[in-house]
Amino acid sequence: MNTALLFGLATIVVIAFVFAKIADPSSELKKLEENTPSSQDLKKEWDVGALLLRVGPVLTGFGLLGFLAQQWWGDLLYRLILIAIILVATNISAFVIYKFAQKSPNLKAIAEGLLLIGAFMFGGVLYTANEYAKQQTGAYILGTGELAGLWFLFLLPIAYLSRSVWVLGVNLIVSLVWFSTYLLTPTQKVAINVSALFNLKTSDIYVNPLLYLFLPVVGSIALILIYAWHQAKKHNLPESGYRAFYYITGLMAYLSVGALVYRGVVENFKFFQDSENGLIADLIVAILTLGVFLVDYLCKKTLKNYNINYLAPIVIFIASILGPLVFVGRYFIGFYFLEIIYIVWLLSDYLRQRSQLAQVLFYGFNGIQLFAMSTNNDNYNWFRLVIVLAIIMYASIVHYKNRSLVFYTVIAGVMALIFKVFATGVNGYLLIFALGLILMAFGIYYTQTRSKMLSEAENKGNN
Repeated sequence: MNTALLFGLATIVVIAFVFAKIADPSSELKKLEENTPSSQDLKKEWDVGALLLRVGPVLTGFGLLGFLAQQWWGDLLYRLILIAIILVATNISAFVIYKFAQKSPNLKAIAEGLLLIGAFMFGGVLYTANEYAKQQTGAYILGTGELAGLWFLFLLPIAYLSRSVWVLGVNLIVSLVWFSTYLLTPTQKVAINVSALFNLKTSDIYVNPLLYLFLPVVGSIALILIYAWHQAKKHNLPESGYRAFYYITGLMAYLSVGALVYRGVVENFKFFQDSENGLIADLIVAILTLGVFLVDYLCKKTLKNYNINYLAPIVIFIASILGPLVFVGRYFIGFYFLEIIYIVWLLSDYLRQRSQLAQVLFYGFNGIQLFAMSTNNDNYNWFRLVIVLAIIMYASIVHYKNRSLVFYTVIAGVMALIFKVFATGVNGYLLIFALGLILMAFGIYYTQTRSKMLSEAENKGNN
């Protein structure tokens, strides 16, 4: 099974989780209780007006665009000018209306509708400009990944300046198209590429490799810092008006870095693993992981209100410049060494910040990692497999009262090691010996957590 498919399925699960968290109605119900007379039960009434006032402007804008474009759509220059005018007009109008919409939900809904039109128009400007450049020069100036990246970076500040969840939702869709391009590498015949579903006309995923590398680096650093700001302000609480922003921004931050790490691993796997350099690469991974772990630990002990999401952007930037400066033609090679560090980042965010989003990604991502490593017959990734298992065991030991995670760790660990033993192939007696060690190790682990639970229950009963 293609590993990219597993990442795609995991992404769908996490997106579903995010929207389930956003759908928590407690904050909205609280507002309704403050503003609704007791004689009316509007809590159960669907606010059709709000929906119509957002969809209506979108349809109006596209209808107007279609009517005007009928005359000049065949000329790319006229098309570009027309879309650019609509882009500027809708965004200016939206922010002007927002200024006077503090006490008018209807005006706010109209402003959001205009912003949605502007969000799509910016994508239209980028893709039309690219087509026009090809018409003039015979070649595209940007690829699909670069266009989607610029589109994403434009929409991010617009979403936050307007505090529009709708625009941020559009940006989430753009991000999935953008990040999916990093799952498609020159060495793969089959991969998931969501951008293909949109029938984009660009012939290449990217044109400028440096731009294709640094766009997601800039995007991921911005997203991580915004996510850290949300955590500092406790925007995950029900009464916060930024709950949707907290979860969607966090999701996009993890997906952006995950896409870079995936690209780095898949693109450079054979470069390291076709020889004994694989062992050296794994040792480098271990040293870097230990280094980041120690820096994170020292920062935690010395800096007030420290968050690992302040350290992550620095590590990502260093990884991004490693390829262009050291390895000619291997732009994403720095992210090859962040595979385990990515897991440590998730673990720290999960344990310290109590991030449910990081928890879901931590166990989902590691499940995929274990499957990929254990079914590979390469002897060089044993070291990584053991490290990943150790990290998962540490997380479940810290939260040993969550018995479902303990069972997950035991089952996943035993199955991964058994698969790996069979995949690499060993002498029959050594196989039995290895399986015995595996079962004993996880048996001790499970027994210890269970004994601790029983001991605590007994002490509580005596008191």
